[in-house]
Amino acid sequence: MRRELWAIGCSFGYAIRILNSICCTDCKEEHELSEDESWLVAEQINSMCSEMMLDDAWDVLNMIRAVPKNRLCERTDCRYHHPENAEKHNYNHFQDKCDECIKNEKSKLDEADRIHHFESK
Repeated sequence: MRRELWAIGCSFGYAIRILNSICCTDCKEEHELSEDESWLVAEQINSMCSEMMLDDAWDVLNMIRAVPKNRLCERTDCRYHHPENAEKHNYNHFQDKCDECIKNEKSKLDEADRIHHFESK
């Protein structure tokens, strides 16, 4: 992965973590942001981002939600890993293929037990 794309992914991930940290807490004395505080954050983001930027963020979030748990694979030419329509794709059919794939960096299998069985586009 090129360094710029890695930096973009990390920055986006940290932004989501920061937003989550102000909304949720394990401490029972503190509560989530009030509605006014949430609106203040939303207004600030709205003032910094165009409609197109927000649409792009929404598209990326939809792709993130489509990715199965315990999977980190940069093999973008694989239909098992990165389908054309992420929102409608059901990964349950291919979870075992993702678990066994040699490109899945989060796979718990030994490297010797992993195989190349991806389907190129």
